[in-house]
Amino acid sequence: MLYQQSNVKRPRRGEANHIPDLPTGETPENLEKERLSLLKEVKKRNNHMVKRDKMAKTFSFRRQEVVEKKLSVELKDRWPTLFQVDEMNAEFLRITTVPLQARFLDSLDRHFGQLLQIIRNKGGKVREMTRDKLKVLDQSLDQNTRRECLLKCLIMYLGEDVGKLVKKYLVVQKDEAETELE
Repeated sequence: MLYQQSNVKRPRRGEANHIPDLPTGETPENLEKERLSLLKEVKKRNNHMVKRDKMAKTFSFRRQEVVEKKLSVELKDRWPTLFQVDEMNAEFLRITTVPLQARFLDSLDRHFGQLLQIIRNKGGKVREMTRDKLKVLDQSLDQNTRRECLLKCLIMYLGEDVGKLVKKYLVVQKDEAETELE
Protein backbone atom coordinates (compact mmCIF):
# COMPACT_ATOMS: atom_id res chain seq x y z
CA MET A 1 0.00 0.00 0.00
CA LEU A 2 1.06 3.57 -0.63
CA TYR A 3 -0.06 5.10 2.66
CA GLN A 4 2.84 4.30 4.98
CA GLN A 5 3.09 7.90 6.20
CA SER A 6 2.03 8.80 9.71
CA ASN A 7 0.22 11.99 8.68
CA VAL A 8 -2.39 10.22 6.54
CA LYS A 9 -5.89 10.66 7.93
CA ARG A 10 -7.62 7.62 9.34
CA PRO A 11 -10.83 6.21 7.93
CA ARG A 12 -14.04 7.67 9.25
CA ARG A 13 -16.84 5.55 10.57
CA GLY A 14 -18.61 3.96 7.63
CA GLU A 15 -15.77 4.30 5.13
CA ALA A 16 -15.50 0.78 3.76
CA ASN A 17 -12.93 1.62 1.09
CA HIS A 18 -10.80 4.31 2.71
CA ILE A 19 -7.67 3.70 0.59
CA PRO A 20 -8.07 0.57 -1.52
CA ASP A 21 -5.11 -1.08 -3.22
CA LEU A 22 -4.57 -0.47 -6.92
CA PRO A 23 -6.24 -3.06 -9.16
CA THR A 24 -4.12 -6.10 -9.95
CA GLY A 25 -1.78 -5.41 -12.86
CA GLU A 26 -2.29 -1.64 -12.74
CA THR A 27 0.37 0.95 -11.97
CA PRO A 28 -0.06 4.60 -11.01
CA GLU A 29 1.31 5.54 -14.43
CA ASN A 30 -1.35 3.47 -16.24
CA LEU A 31 -4.09 4.92 -14.08
CA GLU A 32 -2.80 8.45 -14.72
CA LYS A 33 -3.10 7.75 -18.46
CA GLU A 34 -6.64 6.52 -17.81
CA ARG A 35 -7.38 9.77 -15.92
CA LEU A 36 -6.12 11.84 -18.86
CA SER A 37 -8.28 9.77 -21.18
CA LEU A 38 -11.22 10.44 -18.88
CA LEU A 39 -10.60 14.19 -19.18
CA LYS A 40 -11.12 13.87 -22.94
CA GLU A 41 -14.29 11.81 -22.42
CA VAL A 42 -15.81 14.51 -20.21
CA LYS A 43 -16.06 16.82 -23.22
CA LYS A 44 -18.06 14.27 -25.22
CA ARG A 45 -21.80 13.70 -25.03
CA ASN A 46 -23.76 10.51 -24.50
CA ASN A 47 -20.84 8.48 -23.17
CA HIS A 48 -21.99 7.97 -19.61
CA MET A 49 -21.05 4.29 -19.63
CA VAL A 50 -17.47 5.00 -20.72
CA LYS A 51 -17.04 7.66 -18.03
CA ARG A 52 -18.56 5.39 -15.39
CA ASP A 53 -16.20 2.54 -16.30
CA LYS A 54 -13.15 4.81 -16.24
CA MET A 55 -14.19 6.30 -12.90
CA ALA A 56 -14.64 2.83 -11.42
CA LYS A 57 -11.26 1.73 -12.78
CA THR A 58 -9.44 4.76 -11.37
CA PHE A 59 -11.20 4.74 -7.97
CA SER A 60 -8.25 3.47 -5.93
CA PHE A 61 -5.85 5.88 -7.66
CA ARG A 62 -8.21 8.80 -6.98
CA ARG A 63 -8.72 7.85 -3.32
CA GLN A 64 -4.96 7.67 -2.78
CA GLU A 65 -4.59 11.13 -4.29
CA VAL A 66 -7.38 12.62 -2.20
CA VAL A 67 -6.26 11.10 1.09
CA GLU A 68 -2.49 11.43 0.73
CA LYS A 69 -2.20 14.70 -1.16
CA LYS A 70 -5.24 16.25 0.54
CA LEU A 71 -6.55 17.70 -2.72
CA SER A 72 -9.13 20.43 -2.37
CA VAL A 73 -9.55 22.98 -5.14
CA GLU A 74 -7.44 21.00 -7.63
CA LEU A 75 -9.85 18.06 -7.32
CA LYS A 76 -12.32 19.58 -9.78
CA ASP A 77 -9.55 20.22 -12.31
CA ARG A 78 -8.17 16.69 -12.04
CA TRP A 79 -11.49 14.79 -11.75
CA PRO A 80 -14.30 16.91 -13.27
CA THR A 81 -16.51 13.86 -13.79
CA LEU A 82 -16.64 13.42 -10.03
CA PHE A 83 -18.81 16.55 -9.81
CA GLN A 84 -21.66 15.14 -11.87
CA VAL A 85 -24.64 13.91 -9.87
CA ASP A 86 -24.48 10.30 -11.05
CA GLU A 87 -20.76 10.03 -10.35
CA MET A 88 -21.09 11.72 -6.97
CA ASN A 89 -23.61 9.07 -5.97
CA ALA A 90 -21.44 6.29 -7.41
CA GLU A 91 -18.33 7.57 -5.59
CA PHE A 92 -20.17 7.73 -2.27
CA LEU A 93 -21.36 4.17 -2.86
CA ARG A 94 -17.79 3.04 -3.62
CA ILE A 95 -16.47 4.59 -0.41
CA THR A 96 -19.23 3.74 2.05
CA THR A 97 -21.28 1.02 0.28
CA VAL A 98 -24.38 3.14 1.04
CA PRO A 99 -26.46 4.79 -1.73
CA LEU A 100 -26.24 8.49 -0.89
CA GLN A 101 -29.17 10.07 -2.69
CA ALA A 102 -31.64 7.27 -2.03
CA ARG A 103 -30.78 7.18 1.67
CA PHE A 104 -30.93 10.96 2.02
CA LEU A 105 -34.31 11.22 0.29
CA ASP A 106 -35.67 8.30 2.31
CA SER A 107 -34.61 9.99 5.56
CA LEU A 108 -36.01 13.32 4.39
CA ASP A 109 -39.36 11.68 3.58
CA ARG A 110 -39.40 9.83 6.90
CA HIS A 111 -38.84 13.05 8.90
CA PHE A 112 -40.83 15.33 6.56
CA GLY A 113 -43.73 15.96 8.94
CA GLN A 114 -41.54 16.63 11.96
CA LEU A 115 -39.25 19.00 10.05
CA LEU A 116 -42.24 20.83 8.60
CA GLN A 117 -43.75 21.24 12.07
CA ILE A 118 -40.50 22.69 13.43
CA ILE A 119 -40.37 25.22 10.58
CA ARG A 120 -44.06 26.18 10.96
CA ASN A 121 -43.60 26.75 14.72
CA LYS A 122 -40.76 29.21 14.17
CA GLY A 123 -41.79 32.84 14.30
CA GLY A 124 -40.29 36.19 13.46
CA LYS A 125 -38.03 36.70 10.48
CA VAL A 126 -37.85 32.98 9.63
CA ARG A 127 -41.64 32.79 9.35
CA GLU A 128 -41.59 35.78 6.99
CA MET A 129 -38.88 34.26 4.81
CA THR A 130 -40.45 30.79 4.63
CA ARG A 131 -44.06 31.90 4.09
CA ASP A 132 -43.92 31.75 0.27
CA LYS A 133 -42.09 28.43 0.21
CA LEU A 134 -44.61 26.88 2.61
CA LYS A 135 -47.51 28.05 0.39
CA VAL A 136 -45.93 26.31 -2.59
CA LEU A 137 -45.29 23.23 -0.46
CA ASP A 138 -48.95 23.11 0.67
CA GLN A 139 -50.28 23.49 -2.87
CA SER A 140 -47.95 21.05 -4.60
CA LEU A 141 -48.57 17.34 -5.00
CA ASP A 142 -45.24 16.69 -6.71
CA GLN A 143 -42.88 14.94 -4.27
CA ASN A 144 -39.74 16.58 -5.71
CA THR A 145 -41.23 20.08 -5.43
CA ARG A 146 -42.27 19.41 -1.82
CA ARG A 147 -38.76 18.17 -0.99
CA GLU A 148 -37.17 21.20 -2.62
CA CYS A 149 -39.42 23.60 -0.69
CA LEU A 150 -38.71 21.83 2.59
CA LEU A 151 -34.95 21.93 2.01
CA LYS A 152 -35.05 25.64 1.16
CA CYS A 153 -37.10 26.32 4.30
CA LEU A 154 -34.59 24.34 6.39
CA ILE A 155 -31.75 26.39 4.96
CA MET A 156 -33.58 29.59 5.91
CA TYR A 157 -34.43 28.15 9.35
CA LEU A 158 -30.73 27.53 9.93
CA GLY A 159 -29.97 31.15 9.03
CA GLU A 160 -28.22 30.48 5.76
CA ASP A 161 -28.72 32.20 2.41
CA VAL A 162 -30.35 29.82 -0.08
CA GLY A 163 -28.45 31.43 -2.97
CA LYS A 164 -25.10 30.88 -1.30
CA LEU A 165 -25.59 27.26 -0.27
CA VAL A 166 -23.23 26.00 -2.93
CA LYS A 167 -20.55 28.41 -3.99
CA LYS A 168 -18.74 27.92 -7.27
CA TYR A 169 -15.31 29.28 -8.02
CA LEU A 170 -13.55 29.89 -11.30
CA VAL A 171 -10.06 28.53 -11.82
CA VAL A 172 -8.70 32.09 -11.57
CA GLN A 173 -10.21 32.35 -8.06
CA LYS A 174 -8.21 29.39 -6.74
CA ASP A 175 -6.44 31.39 -4.00
CA GLU A 176 -9.70 32.91 -2.78
CA ALA A 177 -11.35 29.47 -2.69
CA GLU A 178 -8.50 27.95 -0.69
CA THR A 179 -8.62 30.83 1.79
CA GLU A 180 -12.37 30.39 2.32
CA LEU A 181 -12.06 26.63 2.65
CA GLU A 182 -9.49 27.02 5.43
